[in-house]
Amino acid sequence: MRDSVQRSNQDWLLLVGLFCFFFSGAAGLIYQVVWTRMLTQIFGNTTYAIATVLSAFMAGLAIGSYLFGQIAPGEIPGAGWRAVTLSGPRIASADAIV
Repeated sequence: MRDSVQRSNQDWLLLVGLFCFFFSGAAGLIYQVVWTRMLTQIFGNTTYAIATVLSAFMAGLAIGSYLFGQIAPGEIPGAGWRAVTLSGPRIASADAIV
């Protein structure tokens, strides 16, 4: 009985985690499209607009993974820290553009 309750809680947490990762990725793609369209007004419809957005996202990923890698404990106990370290670069990339 106890194993089924624990498995039910794990299934629920997995489902919540998958939804969070999905919507986080969708938000990142929406931001990329919006920022690319905004920068085409400045640079024109060229590779400069796309390269600027792409480099800002890559810089945000690098900065976020470095910073969250510094504050993460040495032994990552479970999926909780993985979720935090994967959401950190998205936050940093959003701050890099704005």
